[in-house]
Amino acid sequence: MFKWTRPETECLHNLHALTRDGIELGFVHKPRDTKTDKSAFRCFKGIGEGATFLGHRWNLRDAKQLVADSI
Repeated sequence: MFKWTRPETECLHNLHALTRDGIELGFVHKPRDTKTDKSAFRCFKGIGEGATFLGHRWNLRDAKQLVADSI
C-alpha cells in the first residue's frame, strides 16, 4: 500500500515522499517562494542521484498524482 510521508530533512523544507512498505519510491518538493518568484512543485521518481525528474505541477494534489502514476 502506498503512503505519503513528510521526512525530516535539513536541506528540503517542503518534502513529501511516496513510500510502500517503508521503502521510498519517489518524492515531491517545493522550493521556497521568493518575493518576486513563485515556485512550482517538482516531481521525481526514485530517490537520490538516480531520481528521474517527471515535471512541474502547480498544486500538491496534482504533483502527488503524477508521482503515484509513474510508479
